[in-house]
Amino acid sequence: MKNVTNNENIFDVIESNMFSILVSKDKRLNYNLLVKIKDYIDTSGENHVNKEEIIDFLDQYAQTYINLTFNDEEDKPILAQNLSDKIRIKLRQFIKCGWLSEDNHNDFNYYISLTDSALEILKSLQNIIKKEENTIEYTGFTYNIYTIVKNFTINRATELIEQINSARDNLSNSLQGLNTRIKKFLKKLLEKKI
Repeated sequence: MKNVTNNENIFDVIESNMFSILVSKDKRLNYNLLVKIKDYIDTSGENHVNKEEIIDFLDQYAQTYINLTFNDEEDKPILAQNLSDKIRIKLRQFIKCGWLSEDNHNDFNYYISLTDSALEILKSLQNIIKKEENTIEYTGFTYNIYTIVKNFTINRATELIEQINSARDNLSNSLQGLNTRIKKFLKKLLEKKI
């Protein structure tokens, strides 16, 4: 029997506290800041940005909100004097948790970039949001399977069977997701007692 600790595990690849910022009291703020950092880096055309530039950018972004509470690693409010200092502390927290990396270049400036794991996780989280917001056309999946079966030829059998399996998997996953969304919707209705 294998020992559980000998199996490959996500925490062998990422920082063990990486998800702590997504379960803290300020998890919404943390997620929004990380997405803003990702968007800023994406629009810069580089794979990193000057730390002072990202602090200024996040400062301007945070000023558009009233009463933002920035929490530290222990989930206690950050008591820094100004918003820029709070953002600096938050960036250090993101670095320590493995979301960001900080490098010192030859020009003696510090640069911030997202880690590989952070990029993948943010991409997955954004895809979850997109799927929740967009309606999926289930008839399209069904019609795709029907069309493949209708035009089935024996000399392309292997290729067509692979396409059918792929389309079936997509339909199945979409229906499972629909089931979950229906349950969430019903739960919201019952909580509101509509």
